[in-house]
Amino acid sequence: MPVSNYFVDTTCSKDFPRFILGKEARPNLFWSGSIWTEDKEQALIYADVDLALHDMQMFRVADFGLSQKQVFTIPLKVYVHSNTPVVFDQLQLWLKKALGFYVDAKTHGDGPGDSLVIAMLDIGKLSEDVDLTNGLSE
Repeated sequence: MPVSNYFVDTTCSKDFPRFILGKEARPNLFWSGSIWTEDKEQALIYADVDLALHDMQMFRVADFGLSQKQVFTIPLKVYVHSNTPVVFDQLQLWLKKALGFYVDAKTHGDGPGDSLVIAMLDIGKLSEDVDLTNGLSE
């Protein structure tokens, strides 16, 4: 089932970024919080890009329709090398700002076969490992 192409656009300045949710159409449509509108000025402004991306994924799932769901997990390790201890909260905030995650559905489709793959990176579930023997030694 075809899924619309949605996008998150940045508004305001680089120092004070805000985000809006759009849907590719002719002309493009923007989510007002209750309806899709052609008027970009009426778009709901998100302070947190993760909330905008979450809403975008929910619209994609709604477009796809009722389906069975399977969940898979990809291990992601973050190795921090430092001469001084790194504060966990500062690392978490830095990762949220610096770590990019992108699924190229435009090039590769929405998923294998007739599926829709939604991938999310939940930095809020970051935890510190105490066993350092399994890490990179370099």
